[in-house]
Formats: sequence, C-alpha cells, structure tokens
Amino acid sequence: IGTESRVDAFQVKSSLYGGNFSFSDLTRGTGSEPSLIAQLADGWRRLRVVRPGYRIVVHLISNQIPSVADHLPADASPPSPRHFSAFLEQAWKPAHAGLSGYGFGQPSAWAHTWESLRTSSGLLKEEWEAFIRDCELEFGHQELAAEEIAGLAREIFRTDLDHIFQFLLKTVADPKKIIELTRDQLLVGLEW
Repeated sequence: IGTESRVDAFQVKSSLYGGNFSFSDLTRGTGSEPSLIAQLADGWRRLRVVRPGYRIVVHLISNQIPSVADHLPADASPPSPRHFSAFLEQAWKPAHAGLSGYGFGQPSAWAHTWESLRTSSGLLKEEWEAFIRDCELEFGHQELAAEEIAGLAREIFRTDLDHIFQFLLKTVADPKKIIELTRDQLLVGLEW
C-alpha cells in the first residue's frame, strides 16, 4: 500500500487455530523457501530500489502469538527468560522504536540472538538497524468479525470484504503477473 512518502508491504501468515510462533518459525526456511525474515528483508530491499526516497515498511502479520516455550540462541550470560516472546519485548520492540542500545551490534544479553536473526535475514550489518525500524512484527492479530458490526453495515462489510478478496486472488493468479496496482486500477478492477 503506497502513499506519497511511504510504502507498506504485508506478509500474512495465519493458522486455522492460532497457536505459537517461534523464533525458528521466523528464521528457518522450508524446502526451497527462504526464512520469513529473509523474505521480509528481500522485499524491503527490493522496494527501496523501486521506490527511492520512500520509507519502506514491511509487516509480518500473524494470528499466532510469540512462543514462550522455545530457547533462543544465547551468549555466555543468556537473558532470562530466553524465549521469543521475551526477545520481542526486551530487544526487538525497543530497537524497532529506535531506542539506542537495543539493536544489532550493541552489547546486550541478546547479542547472539540478534546476530542469528541478522544472518537469517541475509542483510548486511550496515542495513540491519534501518531494517529493524522498518519491520513490523504483528502477532496475535484478530480479524474483525462481521458480528461485531451492526445491522446493514454488517452485510456491506461482508460483501465488500469478499469482493476485495476475490479480486486480489484473481489478480495474483493472472498470467500477466501483476505485482502493483494504483489506487485507480484497484477501484476500476473492483468496479467501485
């Protein structure tokens, strides 16, 4: 989604029953697929080339919640607790907010975890801090239920959402491999 000075790109990973999302889920590739952090970093890098001068923000959205059962890579004096949820709260969120002393290369109990994450991303050390500020990790996402909307607006919501969903599925499957739509193209395609 693009505006005059910013582009937001979204990667959505959801599970039918929710569940836990671990550090390994973020850093491990599957088969020929690169890890999610590498996919986010690659998209961020490519969009920066295509849209110079724009702020590029990549989002990972999941209905899963950060794990408290995994054990992250640790240094000689590991943090406690040492799970993904703690890393997000103690290290990722402050670094994402731009607070100094929390990012890669900073002395911290999470230094080994940061390096493991950066290595999995495929980014250079020089790119890493900018990427952290431009990467939103959004866990525990809950869809707005149509039941939460009253009366006629509920039916309009359901119809519009289904219409947008079908249009986007059709666009992604189009042999033309359309990867970008302007607002006007979207409105024309939706016949709105």
